[in-house]
Amino acid sequence: MICTGVHDLRYKAKILHRDISYNNVMWELRGAHLHFVLIDYDMATVVSCKSDPPYVQRSKHRTGTLAFIAYELVEDAALAGEPDYAPIPHRLCHDLESI
Repeated sequence: MICTGVHDLRYKAKILHRDISYNNVMWELRGAHLHFVLIDYDMATVVSCKSDPPYVQRSKHRTGTLAFIAYELVEDAALAGEPDYAPIPHRLCHDLESI
């Protein structure tokens, strides 16, 4: 359920949350149905269709709750001081891995 919401947020609203953790996901019962609500958009960013490749966020720094950051981004941050370092952009797959 929440994966669909994050996907819609990304491709319909063109927003990457960039800080998905258990503290930023709330739930509520609406009748007999459970609904999840993603909160805390302080670290979110609007993505541009004009980037190359399209829909990729190009932030200069990493964000998020360390225990929930995607492995690829943690590994990327560890290599930041290396010669020939090219940062990995934050993508939807990283938000989904945080879930």
